[in-house]
This record gives sequence, structure tokens and C-alpha cells, in this order.
Amino acid sequence: MHHNTIALDIVLFPPEEIAKEAKSYNEELLQQNPAGLCLDATHLPHMTLMQLYANSEKLPDIVDSIRTISHQFQALPLRINGIKGIALENERAFFLTLDPQPELFRLHRDLMNKLQTYEVATDAKAFLLDADEEARPSTLAYTKNFREQVSFDHFDPHITIGTGEQIDFRNPMEFLASQLAICHLGNFNTCRKILWETQLGR
Repeated sequence: MHHNTIALDIVLFPPEEIAKEAKSYNEELLQQNPAGLCLDATHLPHMTLMQLYANSEKLPDIVDSIRTISHQFQALPLRINGIKGIALENERAFFLTLDPQPELFRLHRDLMNKLQTYEVATDAKAFLLDADEEARPSTLAYTKNFREQVSFDHFDPHITIGTGEQIDFRNPMEFLASQLAICHLGNFNTCRKILWETQLGR
């Protein structure tokens, strides 16, 4: 285990109107569970393409690899089609789900294949946490098991909107996603800090 291990999320950020919609759902869930995930300037709505533990010294090489892949894609037309809830520890987590989009899945596969060489062992200190926080077991496990349990044929693109009891879906939304980024992960496997970003096709 490296003392300089960092937990990374390779993501697409939605445009502002979609981020605002995700935060609106999140505010509704926070009324049910005030201690749950709060989407804000340091917990950013996003669509995960890959998560991994990596040596922070390798970050420049990871950036170079992702930049090369990003040149092969253009902005992706995506559509939110519903809400899904799953049991998570002692609560229920909710996600905005997306239509299957072939280019989104190809981008996911290309990243998984290209970055496998940078994966290292789990490290609870790899996350960006507040002073009074500890990494949640579900947070550690999701990143650790990303390759085996939620990638390739199991890849299920979504935008996490929080934890609570129940929430109703409002309406489908179509959008273009082009902002690709590397983020430092925090609890709830959310993006705490943008480490690098680019636009698809540039």
C-alpha cells in the first residue's frame, strides 16, 4: 500500500441545467435524511466512468492517457430516463439513470482498459475527507470493486442524487456531455475536487 495513494473518479460532468436538476432532487432527499449526501461546490453531480486507487505520483501519466482517449470522442448526447434506488448500509441511495448510449460505453471501456496498469491496493486514507469524517465502508468497497462488479457488462451510468426514503421521478431530460475530468473522491464516492479536466474532442 502506498502512503501517497489517491482515490480517483474519472467522470463526465453534466451541463449546468442538469446539475441544477440533480441538486433539486438532492434538496428533496436532504429533507428526509439531513445527514445524507449534500450536492454542493465540493460534492459535484457527475457521471462516473471509472474509479480506481492510484499512486498520486502517476497522475501526470494518467492525465496523458485520458487526454489521448478524449481526442477520439465528441460530446455525447445523453438522456435521463428515470430514478433508481438501492439499499446502502443503513439507508437508501438514489440515482438518475441514463439511456444506454454506445459511445458512452465505448468511452468507459477504453478508460478501463487503458488505466488498468495504474490501479493499486485499497487505502482508506486515499479519499478527500473533512476533518470529522472517516471513509465509509461502502465508499471504500465501491472503488475497490469497481472493475469486478460495476464495469464493462455491469456498467450502469447514473448521476447520484442522495440518500433518503423515496423520491418521484419528474421528467426525462436530454443533454450533451463533453466535460471529462479526473476528481479526488470523497465519501459517497462523490467528486470532492477536480484535479484535471478537458473537453471531449479537443
